Amino acid sequence: HLDRERQGELISIKELEATHKAFAAAAASFGVGGDGEAAAVGSASFSTAKDGTLSQQDWVAACCVLSSRGSKANKARTAFQVYDLDEDGFVNVDDLRRTLDSMLGNALSPQQVEQIIKRLMSAFDANDDHCLTEEEFRNLLSQEDYDTRFTMDLF
Repeated sequence: HLDRERQGELISIKELEATHKAFAAAAASFGVGGDGEAAAVGSASFSTAKDGTLSQQDWVAACCVLSSRGSKANKARTAFQVYDLDEDGFVNVDDLRRTLDSMLGNALSPQQVEQIIKRLMSAFDANDDHCLTEEEFRNLLSQEDYDTRFTMDLF
């Protein structure tokens, strides 16, 4: 629909609503929308109201960021915001634990989650302060993350 709109074609409200529903369903697959703390934060990262609700303008922005044509910088910033649960500008050990618990549920034991956190911090926390800056966080993202986890083409 957005490609048609870019070419000057009018898009009906019904088509926009259908696209919005498709976006919500697709977004839930990687933690934006749906249930859980990470889902709420993921929605809030696109919500101009910062309450998890997405206006049509918000979801259009989300579609742009998450499209295959969205920039890596914007995808990384959005991912960072999803993980920075306390919104202090860092992803700390507690942020990682809470996000992993929310995303994985009971798939891993608490000991396995702690091992993942320990390995991530060891590999990417350049100054050993037990917090990842946005730059350090970007270093842990792989091309696969950008191509699959942070990319959704809906139309």
